[in-house]
Amino acid sequence: MIQRCIPWRLLAATVALAWWMCVGAANAAESVSIPLADLAAQIRAEWPQAPEPGPTHTNAESYLISLAPAVLRADVVSGNAPAVIRTNLHLLPMAVAYIQVGEVHPGLRTALEKSLLALSGSQTLAGTVLDLRFSGGSDVAAAVDAAGLFASHKSADLHIGTRTLVIERRGERTNSPVIVLVNGETRGAAEVLAAAVRSSAVPSLILGSKTAGQARDYRSITLPSGLRLRIADASLSWPEGSKSPLGGVSPDLDVPVPLADEKAYQTNEFRRVIEGHPAGSALTLRLNEAELVRRRLLRGSDPDVSPQGQNPRRGRRPLRSLHPEPVLPPDSPPVVQDPVLARALDLLSALSTPPPPSEGDSR
Repeated sequence: MIQRCIPWRLLAATVALAWWMCVGAANAAESVSIPLADLAAQIRAEWPQAPEPGPTHTNAESYLISLAPAVLRADVVSGNAPAVIRTNLHLLPMAVAYIQVGEVHPGLRTALEKSLLALSGSQTLAGTVLDLRFSGGSDVAAAVDAAGLFASHKSADLHIGTRTLVIERRGERTNSPVIVLVNGETRGAAEVLAAAVRSSAVPSLILGSKTAGQARDYRSITLPSGLRLRIADASLSWPEGSKSPLGGVSPDLDVPVPLADEKAYQTNEFRRVIEGHPAGSALTLRLNEAELVRRRLLRGSDPDVSPQGQNPRRGRRPLRSLHPEPVLPPDSPPVVQDPVLARALDLLSALSTPPPPSEGDSR
């Protein structure tokens, strides 16, 4: 596998990392310091369905956390993240575009168009990986607008309250597959974008883990204590008629990865990560479906080895001694270690590879 990076994206990645640190520091500074009973009463005045504090709620902060995603703290910093953080081109050998989204806002569609144009050049893309892990935003209209870039249908509708948002196909898109990556930190408008692409692009899949469950319309309030919150209002309905659950958007293929590891992979998908820390070499061979098939074919080429990996004349032999693990040369391109992205690339590689000719086929 060969990867071609666009160097100037490294600067965008650095800016995005600084933004994440800024958001974390700002949100941490606004702690909930009012009494638990007062906070509960103020929230119930705005949202009567709010449950009473339970025995596990030791303070106002723990109570507020338990109400998510129906009640969320208002963002202290928003709208400052880049629409697109990083891009890459993976050759499998067909070209696959990788785009990592920072925040869904009105500039996202233009940023995606520019990224796809820069990545494709004069060649045709065999597929696109849209990485929405750790992506957020509150602009639902911008999410629907961006989804139109990947839409195969002429139009599809999303409903939120009394509003209807139309996913309109833009341009002459080829029916190349789109795979969307999500996790528990995919929030708000990014969840809408994932579901909108899944509903309108053919073929398409969602990979990763269930999203945060914030794909709803929120109304902003300020409590008498000065605390700013967002309370879930109208829920979204997808084109097939189902409503967006507070439990989040479920992936078509669940690939669970610890959040600490995924955050590390966001800056370098080629380095192995264990418990959030780099481990081993980026040249480590990843045991994926293609490698398993390769090993099975190698076993089949040895006349002394049965399909079960044993020699009928000399008894069982370990497969490692017959076909040792390949060692990649120092100048080999790095192998993607991020499990979610790797699975997406495996699927796109399989879809872009023509099937072998059947027996009797003269081609």
